[in-house]
Amino acid sequence: MMQNKVLSALPGMAITGFVGFLIGAQFSAWYYPIVIALVGVLIGFAVSSFGGNWFFLFVVMGALLGGLLATYLNGTASTFLGAEIGGAIGGFLGVNVKIFKGHL
Repeated sequence: MMQNKVLSALPGMAITGFVGFLIGAQFSAWYYPIVIALVGVLIGFAVSSFGGNWFFLFVVMGALLGGLLATYLNGTASTFLGAEIGGAIGGFLGVNVKIFKGHL
């Protein structure tokens, strides 16, 4: 039972761990990417455990669009920052869409 739960949570854990790694890479200390990636993995497991796999679709779409937009506007130096911000905004919008979907 627990093994199935962990296996179904792996995509979400990978997505939030990778976004956490990108965010941590913006800081100067070497251990920040690792620590924040581990926090992202835990958050991904928690969200997946509660059935929020749809949430990760919005995070991935936001990260891709944010990275592409930042690259277009400011060049490749801003790609990672745009992907990080886009992923965060995509997750925020995904939660709001899910909340208000039943109320509209």
